Amino acid sequence: MKLKKQKLVKTLFDKASQSLKIDYLLYIGTDTGNEIVYNYLKSKKADQFFNQNDSKKYICTLGKKPSCA
Repeated sequence: MKLKKQKLVKTLFDKASQSLKIDYLLYIGTDTGNEIVYNYLKSKKADQFFNQNDSKKYICTLGKKPSCA
């Protein structure tokens, strides 16, 4: 069974946001397999899980590769 990173992130958001909105996120990826997650975290779909008034998202990649992060 192959783990889908985007599905894992969404599942974690679903669980975490059942009682509270997310205030802070730091996501660090290392390769091009993270690009779909970077795009998801920047999308309107992910915004529903965050506190709209005061949330911070930091999305980055390690290394010197071109990235959407």
